[in-house]
Amino acid sequence: DWKSAAEMYVHAGDYHKAVAIYSEHKYVDGLRNVARKLKSDDHSELLRRCAAVMLECEAFVECKEVYLKLGDT
Repeated sequence: DWKSAAEMYVHAGDYHKAVAIYSEHKYVDGLRNVARKLKSDDHSELLRRCAAVMLECEAFVECKEVYLKLGDT
């Protein structure tokens, strides 16, 4: 199951693979959880990817949270 696989990648610290899986399935909760774990200095591109998918899904509150974390207001 794809959720279990993505969660495994999160626990292993492979956030790129987790975000790829969550993005493919438009799973905003998973993207939000990953985005909250990441530091904007180290993972800005990955955070932008999360925000882009959140925006596609019309998850505006979650998207705003990521952009605020990035300092993109």
